[in-house]
Amino acid sequence: RVIIEVNDRLCAITGRGVNELIGQSSRILYPTDADYEFVGLEKYAQIEKHGTGMVETRWQRKDGRIMDILLASTPMDKKDPSMGVTFTAMDISERNRAREKHRLLEAQYHQAQKLESVGRLAGGVAHDFNNLLSVILGYGEIIVEDLAQDHPHHELMVEIQQAADRARHLTRQL
Repeated sequence: RVIIEVNDRLCAITGRGVNELIGQSSRILYPTDADYEFVGLEKYAQIEKHGTGMVETRWQRKDGRIMDILLASTPMDKKDPSMGVTFTAMDISERNRAREKHRLLEAQYHQAQKLESVGRLAGGVAHDFNNLLSVILGYGEIIVEDLAQDHPHHELMVEIQQAADRARHLTRQL
């Protein structure tokens, strides 16, 4: 798979000159052997099945920067793909970055929705719990007023009221 001809756009995308590309293996465009081999296998399988092939891959510019590429390939002779292929490459790095940014924003939005639901639930629980505490505190006051100071349960009822009051302050924090 030797590069035979290139245009100015390919040179601009790869950061390489015409003389650096012509006569070279197309492997020069890929960051790893695995990327190169995947594209070859996938592209030729598609060409055999559909007559053309299209695959997303990664290329490495001369300066080392990795780009996302959409590569479309068509055989020069549909009856004999071994005669070579023409390919069109499009740098889709920006599109993929925008897609990833959108995915992250969507994930943040869903997380915010979950937190909002938890907040509403906590607020509802706090409200219901506060209603129960109001009953406990109200009856506690009545009992403390009715009990004589020297009654053995008077001190215990005061403790119950204080605990219920602390619980009411905690529910306000929710």
